[in-house]
Amino acid sequence: VVAACVTMVEELLTIELSSQVTETPVKNPNQQLVALGFANVVAAFFGTMGGGAMIGLTMVNIHSGSNGHYRIAGVVSSLLVMGIALGAGIIIQYVPMGALAGIMAVVVFHTFNWGSLLLVLAAILPKKIRDKINFHRKISRGDALVIVVVTVVTLFTNLFYSVILGVFLSATLYSWESSYKLDIQEEYTSNEEGKKVKIYRISGNLFFATAQPLLRYIKPREDPDIVEIHLDSAIVFDFSAIDCFNNLGYKYKELGKELHVKRIDVNSYELVSKAGKLFKHFSYEIIPLDVLDKPTHLHVQDS
Repeated sequence: VVAACVTMVEELLTIELSSQVTETPVKNPNQQLVALGFANVVAAFFGTMGGGAMIGLTMVNIHSGSNGHYRIAGVVSSLLVMGIALGAGIIIQYVPMGALAGIMAVVVFHTFNWGSLLLVLAAILPKKIRDKINFHRKISRGDALVIVVVTVVTLFTNLFYSVILGVFLSATLYSWESSYKLDIQEEYTSNEEGKKVKIYRISGNLFFATAQPLLRYIKPREDPDIVEIHLDSAIVFDFSAIDCFNNLGYKYKELGKELHVKRIDVNSYELVSKAGKLFKHFSYEIIPLDVLDKPTHLHVQDS
């Protein structure tokens, strides 16, 4: 299973990288994965070893003049491998070991993105030093960490584990950074009955990482009897954000106050509508972006 995952990841990475370098569009990468899997299954019945795309050899091939339009290199490579497997393998014994080592050195040289070393170095250096030497190629330290970790893990394990770890680190860093990008603005108005209403206008992504900061920011005891939270500049991503509003609604109801969540955009409509019956302590309103003058009101009765 691990070998299949490694092959699949390297196949997709090779397709993406080669299409960027040769400026050829990738129409259906899934088709290539299916063809590769079928070929490996058939090869197994003949007692041969499975295979797949290799980033290093592909880059050497591209730098040697291949443009990806005629697929000549792939056909020639397949025929040579078949010839060696059928009996021409003895010829390989006459190829000097130094020549094979040189080929591998070229493969490594063209596979590694040497410019990433400068990016990592710029991320480590303080701003004063970068300004002094006019070295403005900085990426975030989180991205630099992902580059270093993926490179090191690839050396000691395999590409599949490094990609999984890289995705996990990137998702963790994104969640951490997003938790500090929640913008909340306050304003006061009056409703049709003349009662004071406080409005929280929230901008940003609402999910598990921003739920707790939102709970800490809003103070039900200090707010008036009617409170509205407007989400026309926010997107609800998971149940944690919905549960956050439910917890706030419970606190307001315990104090004899009302909480209304309004202007939930169409991007969050499906998630919110499916979980509508889970809301017990606040009302909510969904306004499609293309029908802002005709809002759809959904009210959840207290149980």
